[in-house]
Amino acid sequence: MAILTYQLDQLLKGHDNLCAMLYDVAQYQDWRPAPKEWSFRLIAAHLAKIEREAYLIWLDGMLTGKQQTFTAYWNTEADLGRPELTDSIIRWKESRRRLVERVKMLPANQLSKSVKHDIYGDLTAERLIEVAANHDSDHLSHLTKIYKQFESED
Repeated sequence: MAILTYQLDQLLKGHDNLCAMLYDVAQYQDWRPAPKEWSFRLIAAHLAKIEREAYLIWLDGMLTGKQQTFTAYWNTEADLGRPELTDSIIRWKESRRRLVERVKMLPANQLSKSVKHDIYGDLTAERLIEVAANHDSDHLSHLTKIYKQFESED
């Protein structure tokens, strides 16, 4: 459980960094580094949506105890709509809070329950947190890169 607690702390730190960076550019939410790349608005919408429509659902699947298989989760720009960037961050913060609280409350005997995923294989709660942290890290790296580009244009 100590490893999982550390992973959850790291997940929350990465989340806080992403939220801070996105809040910082909220006024410019529709800026894009290139015409076919996502805007800050879309990145925030994607982060909020994947938490609700993938991570929390996968966790629910683990807890049912039924053998379930999930497929890759992808968003297109059309899937995301045009929510305000700050609204997406608020939704994402709430979803992330729910995810972390639910994982923290899992009894030891439920930590080994899993679902199958076509990309990630067997997903336990610990592996799910790792997947979410890696996803956050990828977006943080990308945002850091495009943020520099944004600043140089400003």
